Amino acid sequence: MLKKSRKIDYILLIIVLVLLVVGLVIMYSASAYNGWNTFGDSYYYLKKQFFATSLGLALMYITANIDYHVWERFAVLGYIVAILLSIAVIFLLPDAVILSPSIIIFSDIGARHKLFASTQNFGMIQ
Repeated sequence: MLKKSRKIDYILLIIVLVLLVVGLVIMYSASAYNGWNTFGDSYYYLKKQFFATSLGLALMYITANIDYHVWERFAVLGYIVAILLSIAVIFLLPDAVILSPSIIIFSDIGARHKLFASTQNFGMIQ
């Protein structure tokens, strides 16, 4: 039986890799000072994020090589789990005040944050 050759979308792969590299550079730029002051290593957070990125790329490679028909069996279960986890966030979010479906105010270590989501924008307002 002949093995089907799978074509790789190189443009998408390059875009993903460029975004990963840019994200790592930005993360290093933002965390080097804190890493040096806290842990004595300006690369502390970069090393942790690089490990997580490598793990994610490995999992991406594994799942990309699995036929998509295999995932059909888990579609309904995945949908139910996603809904249950979404409901759990509402009930387990500490000190949450839900003003509307698009505005949630919650407390994190004494700080008050407002999560505002609408069709125009999405972001944290402190």
